[in-house]
Amino acid sequence: MTLAQLQNQTGSGFDWLKYVTTIVPPDLKPPVTAQEEVVVSEPAFFNKLFDLINHNTSKRTVANYLGWRVMLSVVWDLDTRFREIYNKYRNVLYGTSVEKSRWRSCTALVGSYFDLAVGKLYVDRTFRNGSREKAEEMITDISTAFLDILLNETDWMDSEAKVFAREKALAISRKIGYPDMIYNNTAMAQHFNGTMANETEHFQNVLINSRVWAQKSVRELRDPFDKTKWATSPAEVNAFYSTDYNSITFPAGILQPPFFEKDRPKSINYGAIGMVIGHEVMS
Repeated sequence: MTLAQLQNQTGSGFDWLKYVTTIVPPDLKPPVTAQEEVVVSEPAFFNKLFDLINHNTSKRTVANYLGWRVMLSVVWDLDTRFREIYNKYRNVLYGTSVEKSRWRSCTALVGSYFDLAVGKLYVDRTFRNGSREKAEEMITDISTAFLDILLNETDWMDSEAKVFAREKALAISRKIGYPDMIYNNTAMAQHFNGTMANETEHFQNVLINSRVWAQKSVRELRDPFDKTKWATSPAEVNAFYSTDYNSITFPAGILQPPFFEKDRPKSINYGAIGMVIGHEVMS
């Protein structure tokens, strides 16, 4: 539906167009209008929400809740006074107040805001030449075996379903190790344009980088869909299948011992990471 249709359907007095134009970057071209298409999976939710806010909840409660949500989003980036208060709250709510080690929180934050930069450092230090090609070979072998089972041994699918499954499997794109852009200085500079990394201004870093990445995400509204885009850091120890991209991703982080080593006998690699590859191929 369009923003105008959403406005009419909710009928709450809430200005959807104003809300959207407030959160999108001011230089977005063309600008958002009332005819902008939006995806709203549960329109009835907003009717109930606005009824709750406008008729059944005091303004003080709404203000307190909004303040709480703001503080909750940044509490781990404040000093111990704030974190101790939140830990007491967690203890009441969950029965635990154990806080993640500070170094873990800090490295996770750096990895979140500077994913590809951290990934490049990791790839340079740990990812051996030839690993990509060996992993590609394994994925091809397992994909071929999957198609053979699908077409010749699967009896619970009809022929039409098999055709679609085969087309999907053959169309899967592969992202192995790292995106090539990490070695393109121009692309990396553009990717991190506007971000901040000041060693004496941690909280300011968080506020600025959160805004920068949020606006970058919104700008994609006007960009063509990029199936080559990576959604994870090369240093991630995991593997993924994306329904949106119909792609499988095996970052450099998981293409390491004990899961994978390019100079091992094939049998060991297939035994260690073959199941992971098969899981993503068949997702």
